[in-house]
Amino acid sequence: MLDANTIMNFGFPDNLKYLNLEFCFNDTLADSSLVGCGCHCKTDTVKFFLYNSLEKKCVFTMHFFIEEKFNNIFSKLKISERHVYLQHIATNSLYRKQGIASFYLNKLIGFCANNDIHIIVLDACPDSSDETNALNRSELTNFYNNFSTDEVKIQII
Repeated sequence: MLDANTIMNFGFPDNLKYLNLEFCFNDTLADSSLVGCGCHCKTDTVKFFLYNSLEKKCVFTMHFFIEEKFNNIFSKLKISERHVYLQHIATNSLYRKQGIASFYLNKLIGFCANNDIHIIVLDACPDSSDETNALNRSELTNFYNNFSTDEVKIQII
């Protein structure tokens, strides 16, 4: 279901096309403070980042996977259908407030809608390592809730 071509077909936001961005699915060029480690692309899970080869910087990262059910002992939320769990999404502070996270969240919602997945689960967890232009938990919750549609619901844990 997931492969590198699926993710690369998400494309890049128009306002960033001048940056000479590339999709990366391994850790070679990753900034571990933004991306972490373990970039990959497999059948039901992907962790990628956008790399600005001109400035040698990681711009954005996203990690999500497809699950058949959600039953976390730390959450009251229980889901018994296939859904996407958005594990991590982050934008380099130099590139925040440019619509990058919104762009890729919309692409993920489109992917879900096209693959008969109706729920995205995530934790609205602010980046504590770099708070420059960052949203707090309440702002993140509102941000994510604005993406919920009739076809694909956002569930925040």
